Amino acid sequence: MGLVRRLPTRSDDEGGCRDVLSGRLHNAPAIAAASRRAGVPLSVAAALAEVESGGRNVFGNDRGGVFSRPGRPDVPVTPERVAELRRRVAAGETSNGIGPAQITWPPFFDRADAAGLDLADPEDNLTLGLTILAEHARGDLSPAGLERAGTLYNAGTLAGGVTDYGRRLARAAAAWEERLSGRPPARSEAAGPSASRHDGDPTGTGRTHRVQPGETLWGIARDQGTDVATLRRLNPGIVPERMAVGTPVRLP
Repeated sequence: MGLVRRLPTRSDDEGGCRDVLSGRLHNAPAIAAASRRAGVPLSVAAALAEVESGGRNVFGNDRGGVFSRPGRPDVPVTPERVAELRRRVAAGETSNGIGPAQITWPPFFDRADAAGLDLADPEDNLTLGLTILAEHARGDLSPAGLERAGTLYNAGTLAGGVTDYGRRLARAAAAWEERLSGRPPARSEAAGPSASRHDGDPTGTGRTHRVQPGETLWGIARDQGTDVATLRRLNPGIVPERMAVGTPVRLP
């Protein structure tokens, strides 16, 4: 997946998503814009920002890092500090994670340069991080796929299996999927004497969808023209991050 340079974008307030992000994360407009530029769902972008930094444009507290300040406030990212970190890392000092996506590995600094991305800019920083995450996912943004991609993003290897970081990222993405896609359940009207339902089907439609490999509840909702909140209401036994292939999902 190639990096996307900054382009004019539609309003980040569309669908109220920016308000939802702003209530929990820093740099919400940058998260929304980077999601579009990297071509990943907003729920995944929000999850990466949340798990890495809460969306804050700060340096990480990597052990021994140039700008690590254990027990003290994190150091804000500026272009001058990024340049200083790069000089000192090139001279042999330990790197810090940079910005909302906590870009840490020096070869990624060069990749940002090649793509014309400014690591001190939250949107550019997240665009690079999300592009790297998407490359690790290889098109599989299911919970299991995100666990693997998150492990590679954080640890660089799957040799030891999926890590707690990968599991946290997948759980965060599922939670953001619900926050961003869900609408308050519509208040049901009392059914009159003539109302009928299919036996054993609380949706009244008889329609179901069986989960396919790599599918998520968010993706099913999108493809079926509904939202996650409605599917959760109709399928109270489903756990989005643990949907097995073949699971029947009742549809409205």
